[in-house]
Amino acid sequence: MAGTTHSIKEFTVRAAVVSWLSLGLSSIAVCFSAAAFIATQRGDRILHARGIVIDDAAGIPRVVIGAPVPGPTIDGKTGTRAGDLSGIVINGPDGTERGGYGTVDQGGEAVLTLDSANGKVEHFKVVSNAASGASLFIVTGDARKALMLSTYSGEPRISELSDDGEVGTYEAKRPPASSTK
Repeated sequence: MAGTTHSIKEFTVRAAVVSWLSLGLSSIAVCFSAAAFIATQRGDRILHARGIVIDDAAGIPRVVIGAPVPGPTIDGKTGTRAGDLSGIVINGPDGTERGGYGTVDQGGEAVLTLDSANGKVEHFKVVSNAASGASLFIVTGDARKALMLSTYSGEPRISELSDDGEVGTYEAKRPPASSTK
């Protein structure tokens, strides 16, 4: 029986030593992991990516940031854009594009839009172009009429547009130069 007691004590001591060694090595591993994690979280780190998609809880893409962003999604189908657009696109709860802000690669334009719930009408659109100035479009719900405030023609003007052509234009008139004697 004395041999059995000795081996139980020996086993208990060895088990304790192994436990303490395991705990020590695990602690060292946790410290190294924590140090590596903290090093990657420094404020001066920069994330480089071609795109980021933020999904809602249902897995629907709601915010898309890209260079370029994909084509617009309308009625569950992804279409094509007139040119590559780099920027931010916001989508509604069904994934339909509701607007965005970006730069167009061809033409150098900056664009800001707010789209209808079905994604088929740009109700509010601002376009800025270094060569032509800027234009603001405010479009009716049925997309049949719009107001345009623009410097596209080289002079400020407000135009009322309809789906069958321009209805009226209100150009800013400069007062005649006054002559002082």
